[in-house]
Amino acid sequence: MGYPRLAGLLITIALAGCAKGSAETSSGTSASSSAGTGGATSTTSGSGGATGSASGTGGAPICHGDCAEPACLAAGYLCVEPITTWSGPVILFDGDPATLPAACPAAFPDQVYSGVRGPVQAAPAQCGACACGAGAVSCAPGAVHLYTNIQCTNPEKPPFAQPAGAGCQPIATFGSPNNPEYLMVDAPAAVASCPPSGGDATLPTATWTGTALACGPATPAACGGGSVCLPPAPAPFGGKACIYEAGDLLCPALYPNKHRLTGASDTRGCSACACASSSPAACTATTTFYGDTTCTQTLATKSDNGICGGMFGFVQAVIVDLQASGTASCAPAGGQPTGLVTDDGQVTTFCCVE
Repeated sequence: MGYPRLAGLLITIALAGCAKGSAETSSGTSASSSAGTGGATSTTSGSGGATGSASGTGGAPICHGDCAEPACLAAGYLCVEPITTWSGPVILFDGDPATLPAACPAAFPDQVYSGVRGPVQAAPAQCGACACGAGAVSCAPGAVHLYTNIQCTNPEKPPFAQPAGAGCQPIATFGSPNNPEYLMVDAPAAVASCPPSGGDATLPTATWTGTALACGPATPAACGGGSVCLPPAPAPFGGKACIYEAGDLLCPALYPNKHRLTGASDTRGCSACACASSSPAACTATTTFYGDTTCTQTLATKSDNGICGGMFGFVQAVIVDLQASGTASCAPAGGQPTGLVTDDGQVTTFCCVE
């Protein structure tokens, strides 16, 4: 962030009994004072006319020297000593979500944290109705079983799936031109389906007890003794200065006001829509076996009905003729609210002077 981290706090507000002060207004007008003979003080007034400090548009001076000087202290500036085990200093808003600042102020442009403080009120997701589109019936070809006997009781090899594509489909060669090959083809499986739609989730606003925004200064000015100078915190930011670190920690004695904050986790949504077919569908199939890979030498045509049969020849390709019957009528399901809004368990502790 361009300024030191802090492990505790020592706020040094040195009201210097100096006879010399320096401040510059936001419009660039400066004012100075010097002690004359007998201790009388003479002043020069800037465009705002204030005695002792120059005041431009917005009132408060911008300190470029030691902000513990009287003019800066009067405008609300603070000197804060850096400590290495905490981050900061920053200003913190921790309050009503309705008044959460939209962005960090100009004097503290570096947004270092945003979080929440529970408990939370969050309604479940609102789910759109699920619907099912027009149904369709598809067929999956059955497997081919090879046997060494006419009763189809002694398997020759494990069954293999038929190609699912249309037209001539090459397969692993089997069979013999001299000895019969006994085989059986399973009946095709009918699959009725409908495309689901809907179930879109709308998430109501989650309302936390508090929301938080922490902002760091752009380039902190110097203070005496190596401290960091903080401009006054504008509304609605509370307090004067805060330090922070990850974890649920104890605050240093000089920063006694603790703010325990977390991130938010919103897993709300809707379960996926699905369509279950409630109407019967069926498929029939025949398989033609060929002795070449271009399906010109027909060896046999078999009904895919699980009945054992025999044939001669080396089989190198098949054509499976699938026929679907029936219709698909589907009932929608799903589209139910899921998930919750919780804190994410990632605690950050802010310790503040307020």
